[in-house]
Amino acid sequence: MIRRSREVNIFSMSALDLFASALGAFIFISITLFPYFTNTTKSLMEELEKLEQEKQELSDRVAEVSTELAQERGRLNQANQEKAKAEQELEKERARVKLPPLDVVFVMDTTGSMRNEIVELGNQIGNLVELLNILSDDVAVGIVEYKDIKEPISSRVRSYPLLRVENGTPSLRNLRSFIRNLKAGGSVDNYTEPEAMDEGLQAAYSLAWRKHSRRQVVIVIADQPPFPFREQAAVRNASAFIAVQEGRRIAAVHAGDRRDAEPFLRKLVSVGQGRLAYKSIDALTIVRLIMS
Repeated sequence: MIRRSREVNIFSMSALDLFASALGAFIFISITLFPYFTNTTKSLMEELEKLEQEKQELSDRVAEVSTELAQERGRLNQANQEKAKAEQELEKERARVKLPPLDVVFVMDTTGSMRNEIVELGNQIGNLVELLNILSDDVAVGIVEYKDIKEPISSRVRSYPLLRVENGTPSLRNLRSFIRNLKAGGSVDNYTEPEAMDEGLQAAYSLAWRKHSRRQVVIVIADQPPFPFREQAAVRNASAFIAVQEGRRIAAVHAGDRRDAEPFLRKLVSVGQGRLAYKSIDALTIVRLIMS
C-alpha cells in the first residue's frame, strides 16, 4: 500500500497560478495608472515651485515695504524736528511782538447809515479779543457810541467802560451784550450830515484808562466827520490825549462807500500817530491798526 505524503507544497500548480494571476493584475494596474501618478507628481512639483515663487515675491515685497517704512519714519522724524524748530521760532516771534498791557476803545458812529458796521463789530468782537489775548497777557476793551449832534444830550453819547476781557469770561459776555444792544439811528437822524464825533472822542479820552497799560489805542469807526466848526477842537483834544502818555494812538476805519469823512480822519490819525483803514472792521484789520 502506497502512503500519501502529508507535506504541503506551496509551489503546487494552483498556488503558482494564483500568484501569477495576482502579479499580472498588479502589473496591469500599475501600467494603467502610471501616467496618472506621473501627472500628479508633476502637478505637485509645479505647485511647490509656484508656492516657492510666491514666497520669494512676498519676501521681496516685505523687504520693500520695510525699506519704505524706514524711509517714512525718517521723513516723520525730520518733520517732527522741523515742527519743533518752527514752534520754537514761533515762540521767539511771539515773544518779540508780544504787546504790553493793552487798552482799546472803539468810538463808533451809530447813526442810521452804520447798521452793517454795528452788526459786523458784534460778529468780530470774539475773534478780536482772542487775537488780542494772544498778543498781550492783559487786554481791556471799551466802547463809546455817538449819534447825530441834534440828538438830545442825554442820548447823544453812551459809553461802555474799559474792562479787562478774555474769552469765556463775564466781561466778554457783557461787552457783546452792549454791542448787540447798539441801535443804528435815533430820534433825529440823517445819513449824509456831520455827526457828534468830537463828543464821542472826548468821552473816550475821559474813560478810566488803566495806569499800568503801556499801549492805549482809540479806534474811530465812522462814515461822516464832525461838524466843521468843531473839527479844530477835536484835533486839539486828540493831540492833548496823545501827549499824556507814550504809547497812545488814535486810528480809524472809514466805513461805507462815501469819502465824506476821509479828510478829517486823515488829519485825526496823523495827529494820533495811527493809521486809517477802509470799510473792513474784521479782527485782523483792527489788530493791524493796534499794532501800527
